[in-house]
Amino acid sequence: MSSKFNNGFIIFYGGCGKIGIGSIDLFIKKGIFVLNIDPNYKDYHQSKISLYKGFDNSNFEKSLPELRALILELSNKYNFLGIVNFSRIPIQNNKKELSQTKEIDEIVFKIMLFDFIRILDELLILKLSDFSVVHFSSLNATQVSHQSILYHSIKGAIESTNRSLAYKLADKNIRSNVIIPGLVNTSINNPDNRTKQNEKVIPLRRGAPNSTDIANLVFFLISNESKCITGSSVLIDSGMSLPDSFTTINKFFDKKSI
Repeated sequence: MSSKFNNGFIIFYGGCGKIGIGSIDLFIKKGIFVLNIDPNYKDYHQSKISLYKGFDNSNFEKSLPELRALILELSNKYNFLGIVNFSRIPIQNNKKELSQTKEIDEIVFKIMLFDFIRILDELLILKLSDFSVVHFSSLNATQVSHQSILYHSIKGAIESTNRSLAYKLADKNIRSNVIIPGLVNTSINNPDNRTKQNEKVIPLRRGAPNSTDIANLVFFLISNESKCITGSSVLIDSGMSLPDSFTTINKFFDKKSI
């Protein structure tokens, strides 16, 4: 690990869910200070340890000056490594209507995208450079599913935003990449557990990736090991997105005619 990492800090925008906790744990274990911007940060079971600081951004506009001062304080003490957009708001599917309420539509885009961009602007105002940005999208950005249109839209917007950021920030040695998970095994007691259903739908027989697999990928994209990777979308789905043309054809033709 480089000297920059030995005295580094990272910002997690969200991350208090089952997937994000694995990444928080990994970075802290490696001696990296974590600033966790998440209204639910108190739910994190290690919130009192010295390398962790939670920040409630429920009222974003009101808390922005305080957040700005905190980031400045940390950047004077530690080497800034990057920011991870883990933010995910549960969106309820509505079978009767295409949209949610107007308030929910606006809140989701504001928190998951616009507020995150505002934080990036703050980092640039503080003249921070040579760091990594990692976003989380989903297979639903390019594939249809039972999820709501709003969910698909925000995931697609994140991928487009990633490429734009990578281009606009490259001259400051700021990299931007997006992680695209498929099904994630969030079993806490047995993260390697594979159900019979998983074995049927997931090509790699090791099953769906778990939070540790996700954390290792986040660390790689933040670290100097990926210093020449930017504007990329990295799949971690154990092959779930691989096309199976035979299965698709079988839906249209009788097996005996093939």
